[in-house]
Amino acid sequence: MSLRRPCFSQSVIVDVLRAIVSRPINCTQTTIRSKPFRHSCHQAQPWPGWTTRVPLTLGRRMYASRALSVADVAEEWQDPLLDDIQPEFPKRKYMLRRKLADGRILEVPKIKMKKPKKKPQNVQEYNQRIMYAVLDNKFNKAINYIRDMEKREIRPDTYTYTMLINGFCKVSDMQRAHKWLHRMKRNGIEPDVFTYTSLIDGYMRVADVTNSEAMFKAMMFKGIRPTLVTYNVLMHHSVRQLDVSTAVRFWGRLVDAGLQPDAYTFAIMMHGLGDEGRVDQAWKLYEQMKEENADINEVVATTLMGIHVKHHDNSYAIELFRKFFEDGRDTLSPTPYTRNVMLNAVVANANLQTIHNYYDQFQQTLQDKQDTSKSLLFSGADVFTYTTFMRAFLRRNALPMVSQVYQDMRARHVKPTIVTYAILMLAHAYIPDPHTCVRILGELKKGGIEPNVVLYTIVMRAWAKAGRFDEMKKTYAEMKAANIQPNKSTMSVLQWGSESSR
Repeated sequence: MSLRRPCFSQSVIVDVLRAIVSRPINCTQTTIRSKPFRHSCHQAQPWPGWTTRVPLTLGRRMYASRALSVADVAEEWQDPLLDDIQPEFPKRKYMLRRKLADGRILEVPKIKMKKPKKKPQNVQEYNQRIMYAVLDNKFNKAINYIRDMEKREIRPDTYTYTMLINGFCKVSDMQRAHKWLHRMKRNGIEPDVFTYTSLIDGYMRVADVTNSEAMFKAMMFKGIRPTLVTYNVLMHHSVRQLDVSTAVRFWGRLVDAGLQPDAYTFAIMMHGLGDEGRVDQAWKLYEQMKEENADINEVVATTLMGIHVKHHDNSYAIELFRKFFEDGRDTLSPTPYTRNVMLNAVVANANLQTIHNYYDQFQQTLQDKQDTSKSLLFSGADVFTYTTFMRAFLRRNALPMVSQVYQDMRARHVKPTIVTYAILMLAHAYIPDPHTCVRILGELKKGGIEPNVVLYTIVMRAWAKAGRFDEMKKTYAEMKAANIQPNKSTMSVLQWGSESSR
């Protein structure tokens, strides 16, 4: 059996060094136990009032070592266990010097330790940390902050609970959002208009119109007036569900409530009209904005560009980009979404080699870490740029490049969207490779992403192209069991598969 030198972790090394430097001068054979150092407890007191900016201070404490005797140092420092694991200490800056009785100077390393992070002292400091945790999707961390507030008898306010509820609504976790709404009320804190707006947004994200209307009615019953943001949220989700008539009704309620539509209200309606093919009416809204001297910002300009890209009028979309962002308009600067719309317009009619050149240019930009703030097409390693290139290669039947772009995206730790997965599945459906499509669909379900009608239709297309019509019908039945209604494309695939199986 071979002998091996025992390995010690860094914490063991620190404990050994701490034992070395904790011995006093003139110690005897008797072991002296010193009282361990304890941090003082900070009692948090509620701080009434509200400040928008609360500076965060992190304290540090230097633990100085005690004086040593020569005998103790010689005895402890020559321990053979420490021969190969002594850490390298900086020069005299971190050395403790002691002059002994015989005139000799003794130097030993000091141990510098960090003091634990200071706890928040009031509701404002807690709210700031909860906000950052929710923005990073660290919901358990945010919940621990709230529980710590309750334990220390620091009363959370409406903003505390609303931030957490809004975070759950953004990720469509309405069960936990509703749970914290009840806890908020149970603790005697009434929700405000921002709380209800977050819940309406969350329920509309999961197409739960019943609960969304219930939240709106509850808000009105309590005499809480909806804000412009509330109406914009309702209009936005109505447009997403291709229900422009409902969005128009919300516009009427907005005006009746004495609110003035802003640029986002106009952009939402333009987007809805564009999706229905009513491009002329979308431009009439733009003219109305100009007559009312409304703020025409980047969102409105990008929306108009997107309408023309959707209807394959890419040359006019490029012309609009020059009009809004290049022709002497210093007030407008393209957003990442603007660049992505522009990229879609540029690659729409390009040949395969040109798309390859654009993708190589994009990769070189990332590799050289170039500043993309002034770029016309790229906005860094974002999922929308990668998805656009995947779609462009798919339309040119360059299926290996679709997979390559996806792998490049994952190598840079960019999280795909449901559209990205749909394009990847569609590439495998063209091969056809239905088993990979089913595997991707299963991974989405495990990841908590609810498949939509588009993803199920792609799987049905893959099975039909592979001649497995029994599996196609099985996928259709699975979709219906999940309460997902088929669309026009679904019925076309189902009809084609049924006719081919005869």
